Amino acid sequence: MAADGRTLWVVTCCLGSVSRVDGMTGNAVARIDTEGISPGSIAFGAGSAWVADRLYNEVARIAPTNVVVKTIPVGGAPSAIAVGAGAVWVALSGENAVRRIDPATNVVTKTTRVGRSPTALAVGAGGVWVANFRDGTVSRLDAKTGEVVGTIDVGGPPAGIAVAAGRVWVSVQETPPEAGAEAAGPSLLSKPSALARAVSAHALAFAGQRASMGVQAAPRGSSPNAAATARITVKSDPGPLDPALALGPQAYQLEYATCAKLVNYPDHAAPAGSRLVPEVARSLPIRSPDGKSYTFPIRPGFRFSPPSNELVTAQTFKLAIERGLKLPAGLWGRADGIVGARAFAAGTATHVVGIIASGDRLTFRLTAPDPVFVSGLAEPLFCAVPTDTPLAPSGVRTLPSAGPYYVSSYTPDQEIVLRRNPNYHRRRPHPLREIDVRIGVPTEQSVREIEAGRADYTLDYGLFPGVYARLARRYGPASRAASIGRQRYFLNPALVLDYLRLNTNRALFARLRLRRAVNYAIDRRALARLGFDNPSPAGLTDQYLPPTVAGFRDAHIYPFRPDLATARRLAGGTRATAVFYSCTTPNCRQHAAIIRKNLEAIGLRVDVREFPLGELLSRLHTKGEPFDLAIDRTAFAAPDPFYFLNIPMDAGLFDNPVYDRKLVGAAKLVGRKREVAYGKLDVELAREAAPLVAFTYQTHQDFFSERMGCHVYNPAYGMDLAALCLRRSS
Repeated sequence: MAADGRTLWVVTCCLGSVSRVDGMTGNAVARIDTEGISPGSIAFGAGSAWVADRLYNEVARIAPTNVVVKTIPVGGAPSAIAVGAGAVWVALSGENAVRRIDPATNVVTKTTRVGRSPTALAVGAGGVWVANFRDGTVSRLDAKTGEVVGTIDVGGPPAGIAVAAGRVWVSVQETPPEAGAEAAGPSLLSKPSALARAVSAHALAFAGQRASMGVQAAPRGSSPNAAATARITVKSDPGPLDPALALGPQAYQLEYATCAKLVNYPDHAAPAGSRLVPEVARSLPIRSPDGKSYTFPIRPGFRFSPPSNELVTAQTFKLAIERGLKLPAGLWGRADGIVGARAFAAGTATHVVGIIASGDRLTFRLTAPDPVFVSGLAEPLFCAVPTDTPLAPSGVRTLPSAGPYYVSSYTPDQEIVLRRNPNYHRRRPHPLREIDVRIGVPTEQSVREIEAGRADYTLDYGLFPGVYARLARRYGPASRAASIGRQRYFLNPALVLDYLRLNTNRALFARLRLRRAVNYAIDRRALARLGFDNPSPAGLTDQYLPPTVAGFRDAHIYPFRPDLATARRLAGGTRATAVFYSCTTPNCRQHAAIIRKNLEAIGLRVDVREFPLGELLSRLHTKGEPFDLAIDRTAFAAPDPFYFLNIPMDAGLFDNPVYDRKLVGAAKLVGRKREVAYGKLDVELAREAAPLVAFTYQTHQDFFSERMGCHVYNPAYGMDLAALCLRRSS
């Protein structure tokens, strides 16, 4: 929060917005959409609110008119922001520096190196004060010159800092000092209270003569659920669990709980959970101007679970990726674009020359620019594994891991046991002591056991119509259980889009008005009731990005029920035959019947031609196939808009130089600009070009026992096992 007279400016990080709240009434008076900014620290001064965007390395300036008037690149993972002494001061934990911004010009005018991991700032008492978390020090900067004029040892990691009553006060985590040091003039906190010694102190603020600290009552990593075990079932063995070989949604869920990677998707729902953040890397990578080189600074302090206990370094990742290239996972092509990767996989080189580990920096050199290279690094193939991990063609069953949990034991087709990694001390949640997965339990039995309290959750995500309808009524978002905070059945958007592909290379749908007419004529609700290849509930959409993909904005372009008046007006009395490629499954045939009826209502006779699903997908990518429209699906494991816009539009059926240039341009962008560009393109393509008729996105169903809480659905990995906890009343 930041205060402006009677108004509070409040960051809502997971919604990507800043709210203004009346400080007297507590009522929200405005909500500012930050257009892709991931708000972090916030300060008010010089007539504006200033928001540090840690993800995209920018500072956003918000005017009193509730509009973002400027975004200022600052680099280096901004961790704190303060306004005073005629400037805006930004601490950069990724660069161990502080930058000064002139509010008159919105330009960075000074960069000052400080201690390691600056986490908090305060201005006053004759200086700018910077809390250096990893050094256990506070740097004092001259407010006029911006230079460091003193460094004070505070005896432990400082997390919060404030100026009050002519003194500088510091909250210290875990190991607070018994006596503070004297600064030149003001003094630091000299006698921590018993409370400060007993807890882990975080943020610090003053009001009048009273100090308030954010505290954590137990050592980091523990929780009231630390002795608890989650009991999970699954119908089929999700293995292998070796990260280099892991495939399928269940294996990915387990890897998300155990892996530590350079970058990852945070433990949040969309939109925050759809945005890559640094994990073992200290910041998102530094990219070369040609887009063929990425450099990651590596964060110290990550350590593998027992029995390894090895530190995770830049060299760890280099060797882990090289190991993956020697295993079948290398055939996926995920790392083929790295210079020398193919030569190494073929055995003609001893190392991958395009992966350079130098001290605490890891650099990748690519053979060509790859717009999704960084998002690929969030997949299990790029998970850190100990440097002595053997090459086993079928994978290693129980690998030490550097994430919140590790695989303690794995008996194929019987049981998997995950346990908390005692060496994990980072921010990801890990409240449970153990997660036990029982293999070979039919889905129907799992549901019965969860309802009876004998199991807590099932990794199976395909429930039957009668089952999910009943669960939704009893435990879903509209149930009485949800009204009292006891929701147990969840339906979340998956990264799967179903649509009709319109072939603009043929005369019929070369006409934009007719493509738009079809979009108005289709009964999306009827198609959604059927699903694509199974009867699971589906979500309605008219856009090309699923709701959990980064950049998505709900625009409501076309109706979900047919608007035949508009469709007929756009069709303009057309009478023609449309060749429709469909598949042979019962659902496809029912889809075809609905689509035939919808299009005949606007003058298009539909000639349905059926193929087995595999053959259908092959024909859609064969040049010259004589179809006008076809049923199709896009499915990917990452919430990156490139997969859902660039790849479907590059199938050779929509040739438009203007949109080709826009899509290529969006792919070259990074951070917030990329996300905003794709969000606009999604709406523009659907509304102005209409090469597809999107009708549904698939969903993921999750059902929990009454005692299980902390339900976090991550768009990339599904329900977050690491975040699960027991409800307090259990």
